[in-house]
Amino acid sequence: MPAYIISIIPLNISEHIVERRYHPAHNIRTVLNGIFKKAVADDKEINPYLPSMITLPKMEESDVQPFTEEEQLKMWYSYEEGNTDLAAPLIMIYTGMMPGEVLKLTKDMIDLEAKEIVKDVGLKTKERKKRSVLLPDDIIPVVEDAMARAKTDRLFPMTRKQLYKIYYPALERAGITRHLTPYSCRHTTATAVVLRGNVAPQVLQRIMRWKDTRMADRYVTPDQSDARKALKVI
Repeated sequence: MPAYIISIIPLNISEHIVERRYHPAHNIRTVLNGIFKKAVADDKEINPYLPSMITLPKMEESDVQPFTEEEQLKMWYSYEEGNTDLAAPLIMIYTGMMPGEVLKLTKDMIDLEAKEIVKDVGLKTKERKKRSVLLPDDIIPVVEDAMARAKTDRLFPMTRKQLYKIYYPALERAGITRHLTPYSCRHTTATAVVLRGNVAPQVLQRIMRWKDTRMADRYVTPDQSDARKALKVI
């Protein structure tokens, strides 16, 4: 590795990590670990363990809350009254798709007869990339409407920033006052399947396209009312 690359990396590296979210900061530290180890392999005099001393911000996965059943009903009522900007979040809720995946969605990826999204829609992990997305019956009319409205092959021809710009006002028009991010949709999928569907962990793993079932600890977020419902079976 060229010496100048190492020279621009400050020794007081922990003070220069400006990313305050856990996962991006973790990725930065991983990259720096690789750079420093490569530098040592190239006979550079540098401490390869320095990036490991970086203190990561607190991981606050619990901050992402799912939509409640009542909020989902509000979304449906609003959508049926013409609030079509709710199409993308509804599709994400009913399929477990990520915002980047729904923005990538094109008409030729969708097999309505098989009720699947079958082509290259997955992002980030090998498991998501190789698995098809399942389309439940309730969301198919929304998918069909989005396909009919789309003026290009992409169902939602916009950037992530543009999606966020219409997402929050659409929720407000539906009467949803909580600040629920687009990732709340995917958390809703996992939470609803577990709490309302009572399915095996392996089934949830397939729906969410996870590598293993341990991801449920991050995504399934029961509240007090869910706990009370569960107690009724005793």
